[in-house]
Amino acid sequence: MDPISALDWLLHHGIGAFIRVDPGRDGRRPWTFFASGGPLGDQPIRVDANSPEDCIRLARRQFAEHGLKLPE
Repeated sequence: MDPISALDWLLHHGIGAFIRVDPGRDGRRPWTFFASGGPLGDQPIRVDANSPEDCIRLARRQFAEHGLKLPE
């Protein structure tokens, strides 16, 4: 699932999320994905990675721990 489709899926499941890029990290995992609310309760998900696609791929595991399965 591409990052924009993932954000749309999360929206429809009551989860707020964003993907951000921060060039001030000197090339070290400049992308951040953050999600909270809805079925995540008070346990937000944060992933730092080298691309937005990697963020979603890595966050998939954390969503599974909350019983949420992002479509492929």
